[in-house]
Amino acid sequence: MRRRIFRVLAPQVAAGVMLTACSGDADAATTVQARVTISVCPASTPGTCLSLPVPEATITVTTHDAPLASATTGADGRADLSVPAGEGGELVVTAESPALSALLTASLARPSSGGSLSVTLTDPEPLKR
Repeated sequence: MRRRIFRVLAPQVAAGVMLTACSGDADAATTVQARVTISVCPASTPGTCLSLPVPEATITVTTHDAPLASATTGADGRADLSVPAGEGGELVVTAESPALSALLTASLARPSSGGSLSVTLTDPEPLKR
């Protein structure tokens, strides 16, 4: 089995979206490991924010407006989605939840050799409590 590692020169692919890892195996499906977080900034400690997981967020992976996979995050704010093998191109990962200020979206290059992508989507609007 041939294994490829892809380097990411700029891991922040959009506001609040970090591509944390990318690797590939030839002729394999792509696994998208998504994590959804929200920042909470307590009023009692100005300037300090905590990054908390968002459970029960709906994660969807599409390409060319065609749905490929969807899942719901667990208590840890994570979900693994298996995307069928295909040619390279763009994968769009979205996260939706009533806890988020808006729909979070990340556009990622689909590895032509399959493998895995890890992405963290963080709500850009912190909660202030």
